[in-house]
Amino acid sequence: MLNEEQEAQVRDYLLSKKLPIDILIEVQDHFISEINNLEREKDLQFPEAFKEVKENWRKDLTLSWKGGFNLDDSTDFMRKMKKQIEKENILQSLKFVIPSVFVIFLVANFCNVYFFQAFFIAAIFLPLLYASINYIRHYKEFRLPKKYQSQFLTLHQNGIL
Repeated sequence: MLNEEQEAQVRDYLLSKKLPIDILIEVQDHFISEINNLEREKDLQFPEAFKEVKENWRKDLTLSWKGGFNLDDSTDFMRKMKKQIEKENILQSLKFVIPSVFVIFLVANFCNVYFFQAFFIAAIFLPLLYASINYIRHYKEFRLPKKYQSQFLTLHQNGIL
């Protein structure tokens, strides 16, 4: 079991890798469990176990630029996580977009023009109203990235700046 000083060493190491806070917490848990396993199974002390875990994670946590439009260095691990998050976001949005387009298509073909106009205005206005109300209700959360600009809080942060 690691003491607070050793956990602080792990946290400082991961902070130096410029991981977002949400990913850092997850990776820190993996680091600590791997260090504990090495200490228990191979009878290693903390410095040796920590060094071995750092070496195991070195490839995933090395900052590099892999081309593309973003000029910031990031780790392979962050790129994998970002792709996973983007894929989940696209799939989630398709669950709403496809039925909405289908319903608009049905209303456009089977209802009169006046009903379709009212329906289409509502179909555009209501989601905008919902998003505006949600933004107002959670204003403080939306301002966190601006408040802590020096820290990268989450991989979702790029979408709300």
